[in-house]
Amino acid sequence: MHSIAILPFLIPKYLAKSRVAPRSDYGLVMLRSRPLEHPPVMAAILLVITGILTGCFAHSTRPTDSTTTQKDPLSSPPSSPLRSRACQVHFPDQNGWYGGDAAYSVPLPQSSASKSRSRSVWLFGDTFIERADQPGRRAYPYVHNSIGISRCAANGDWSLETFWKSQDEATEGAFFQPNPESSWATEAREKTGRPPYYWPMDGFVVNGTLFVGLLRVTHSEPRGPFSLPFRIIGTDLARIENPNDSPQNWRVRISMLSEDPVFFPGTAFAVLGEHVYAFAFFDRDDGHAPRGLIRLPLEALSDSENVLSERIETFEVNGSWKQGLRTQSAAIVIPSDATEMSVHWNSGRNRWIAVEASPSHTESDPSEHGLIRFRESDKLEGPWSTARPLLQIPELQPSGLDTTATNTFCYAAKAHSQYSKTGELIITYVCNLYARSSEEEYMVLEELTHRSDLYRPRVVRVPLPPVDSRSR
Repeated sequence: MHSIAILPFLIPKYLAKSRVAPRSDYGLVMLRSRPLEHPPVMAAILLVITGILTGCFAHSTRPTDSTTTQKDPLSSPPSSPLRSRACQVHFPDQNGWYGGDAAYSVPLPQSSASKSRSRSVWLFGDTFIERADQPGRRAYPYVHNSIGISRCAANGDWSLETFWKSQDEATEGAFFQPNPESSWATEAREKTGRPPYYWPMDGFVVNGTLFVGLLRVTHSEPRGPFSLPFRIIGTDLARIENPNDSPQNWRVRISMLSEDPVFFPGTAFAVLGEHVYAFAFFDRDDGHAPRGLIRLPLEALSDSENVLSERIETFEVNGSWKQGLRTQSAAIVIPSDATEMSVHWNSGRNRWIAVEASPSHTESDPSEHGLIRFRESDKLEGPWSTARPLLQIPELQPSGLDTTATNTFCYAAKAHSQYSKTGELIITYVCNLYARSSEEEYMVLEELTHRSDLYRPRVVRVPLPPVDSRSR
């Protein structure tokens, strides 16, 4: 999930700033949170869903090591990073960026002018950045989203350039921002007295154009089993026609995808044939987030489409596709609770693979606690296999990094297939803290500003178990 700051937030017109991350042998560390995947970090702030660099400040913190290899799917990873593999994914503190969650990645079209072997855009949720009055450290308020452009050079070196928006050193803001004059943003601001914001979800590329799912988020009275002080009120789709340019120069146009109050597309996208498919999570205020499936014809993504909801088809319980976003009759294709996941086609297995982690603090079955799992299917519609374990998150085990912090939770697991080799997956996840009482709120906030191992994506290389013949 993503998190929200119940703090004053400025949204003027910003100009994007960036810096290139220096090459490093250190492992990656990122932080992030998303809606419905964890309880509030505190009454004033929730850190959930999807790094950035402001480019305004020098960076002095040494990167934290968080890239590991998992030899046994259920064993704890070693502490030393892998330096033998080319293009090692990592996201250290640097140049004013200090952690963010979500960490969706989307491979970008190869530019003829680029000398990089591959480029990806990284989509982050709430992000810690350095501020003018708090240099060299994580600072509040954070920004609600940021992006990064990673490059793998021909010699295997990895670099990351991150972006958010800034008018000046005193007014930093999210990269993706709602139009304050739009009807939905105006209504949300009038109801709550605070501006709404976006949390980025997954993205995809069609004919060289990048599309990014954006959850509309507004402040609310605490609700649900975790008393979350925000509400998701819809989904938009950002269109970037020039993703090979610097994000400073991106032309971003936003279309409305859905205003349904309980069914939110964007958990994962997949382009197949003449359609783009979107997994959508349910939020019925019951603490559960099973996923359904919708699709859009690719031709609906043309320049003329400003409202896409009319072109949506829903996969229904009876196994057929029906025009419209049909919440009541939508099939539950993946029943577990995770608002974030990844879905990709694995050519070696000739199957779709979904990677997810249900919120670690909500598992009723102790055997499921702290597991990152995967499912397989011949078709996006399913049936999907039973979830199988990939990794037992070490931070949630007795031998983890903090054996006393029972308020630690981990979430936002997903695979990044463009970096995965045959028989393995590169996965990321994030660990965070939540306040168990109002007395803990300040303590949690302070701890998050000082612990670089928290609220930062961690990268692990895990073997992909053999195909289970029973799932065929």
